[in-house]
Amino acid sequence: MKRTKRVYISGPITGIPDAISATQFDRAEQELRAAGYKYVINPRAMFEGTGLTWDEIMVQCLDLVKASDMIVLLPGWQKSRGVTMELGAAYALGIPVREYRRRLTVTIEEI
Repeated sequence: MKRTKRVYISGPITGIPDAISATQFDRAEQELRAAGYKYVINPRAMFEGTGLTWDEIMVQCLDLVKASDMIVLLPGWQKSRGVTMELGAAYALGIPVREYRRRLTVTIEEI
């Protein structure tokens, strides 16, 4: 069954080795698609190699968060300035947030 929700993957990128970050984002994207989510937004893949600054990327990421129906947080999100911004936008807009730990887990009520 295809789910039409737009799911945004949010996780630490800056300061994380590329191989680890790429693996986390790609695994989450694959598992969300396998779970039936048709529209999965992987910002790491979208902006890799674009030459954009962190600020330019975050402006676009916040727009993507606003257009999403659900946010999925990857491990280590608590230490990421970018995720903190995305999470704040999601809460302000009433977008559901879930945490990913090797698979999607329960909805986070308060963080």
